[in-house]
Amino acid sequence: MRQFLTWFCLSSALVVQAGAPAEPYAYTGRLGLDITKVPFSRYGSTVAFSKFTEENLVSFHATGLPTGVYLRSVDGDQRTHPVFRVELLDADKPVPFVVEAGPSLLRLKAAQGIIEVCIADSNRVKFRGHGVSLRLVAQDGALAVPNFANHWEVNSERVMEKYMLWATSGELHMDAPWNGLSNPRVAATFSPDPESLRVEGEIDTYPSVWTPHQDSETFDESVTSIAKRPKLEPSSELSKITGVANIYARLDLGQARPGWVVLPIDPPRTSRSSHCDDVDRAAMYRHLQEGVSGRRMKVDG
Repeated sequence: MRQFLTWFCLSSALVVQAGAPAEPYAYTGRLGLDITKVPFSRYGSTVAFSKFTEENLVSFHATGLPTGVYLRSVDGDQRTHPVFRVELLDADKPVPFVVEAGPSLLRLKAAQGIIEVCIADSNRVKFRGHGVSLRLVAQDGALAVPNFANHWEVNSERVMEKYMLWATSGELHMDAPWNGLSNPRVAATFSPDPESLRVEGEIDTYPSVWTPHQDSETFDESVTSIAKRPKLEPSSELSKITGVANIYARLDLGQARPGWVVLPIDPPRTSRSSHCDDVDRAAMYRHLQEGVSGRRMKVDG
């Protein structure tokens, strides 16, 4: 009899809880991403930032590479091609840093300073920092070509993309010796202004010829414009899309509801390849199950 009463009470509580109307979920802007599992990217972009660890090197097809944060190409069938390894420097020496990532801003925080990154457009990465230098170490086989006004073009050997680098505040120094046939190494260091200790710059990606442009937004304006994207579609609509690479939920702040998804996943791929990264797929479902800010979110389909 006691077991029956216990079972009856539990069943009643579950029925009452299931029948209670769900409260609207208000997005607070504090969604955190683990870039060892979910890349920092944006809709339509061919670049993403990921953190390689000993545990995920095999999944990223990056065995043998040093661990750390990488800017990588997700264009076409380049599944996880790393382009630059990211370092923070103090007095020209690498320093440890922690990663904080959200939907619109990536922060690399060291004891000596900070670098902030946003993907301002599908082919434009902007960054700014204070107190530390940012070094981008290109992968073997990269070719560095000087351009006008201390702009440098870096050609990646394994992906059909080029990258234009320049500093808008501080100074860009390229370590790219030429041996007559190639660059044995390519490393770009963005150093802060000696007086303000601030550094700012941009990385543009393109397939053939770079087109100079005027920057119409400040860094803060770019971050704000990313956060104010249109309201996302219900997840039942997202379930019709094949592959993690094709899913990007966009959020109008304060308008999220249970059943909607807020995740910047690798952008749509335009080549003949339709596969997607197993790391990203598994991470997406884990994040969907865990929800946002500790609250579980229902996913239809």
